[in-house]
Amino acid sequence: GTASATTTHSRASLLRDLVRLGVRAGDTLFVHASFRSLGTVEGGAAAVIGAFEEALGPRGLLLMPSFNLAAKGYAERAAAWNRDTTPSTTGWLSEFFRRLPGTVRSDHYSHAIAARGHDAAAFVAGHTRSEGLPSPWDLAPWGRTYGTHSPLIKAYHGPAGKVLMLGVGYESSTYCHVVETFFWAWL
Repeated sequence: GTASATTTHSRASLLRDLVRLGVRAGDTLFVHASFRSLGTVEGGAAAVIGAFEEALGPRGLLLMPSFNLAAKGYAERAAAWNRDTTPSTTGWLSEFFRRLPGTVRSDHYSHAIAARGHDAAAFVAGHTRSEGLPSPWDLAPWGRTYGTHSPLIKAYHGPAGKVLMLGVGYESSTYCHVVETFFWAWL
């Protein structure tokens, strides 16, 4: 259902909702979320992440944008970038997720992806490589933002990749930029 200011969720109720939405054990799930849109959550952000991880099981992989978009220009973003310490600017839930022990993050100055779960470190490795389609966000020495080794492209091509928009609209979906990159390549 749609959350409201009076809705109270628990880890168990969120898990039921995720299963109803089609999240399955073993999925690779990329989540864009607004924590605030959920209303009250017993256990806070930890309960939300726990529900995702329980739904995905030990063979699943949870991905979230962990972008560095505070500075306006690419050079300014690059100058402020540190994979381990630069905060995520894509919402409170993504920053909470980034800071959890065991979460790994790809090394990209603006479009980093945070991951937890099965083979997470290997999944986000290689984001600095330059194979694949170019995009306007590419900046040396970082690799192709949406190139062959980008976690977003790996999830797109994976057998169990899914995107979940939770309390946000399509205008905030990073996968819209993936489609734009494909479109530019076809021109």
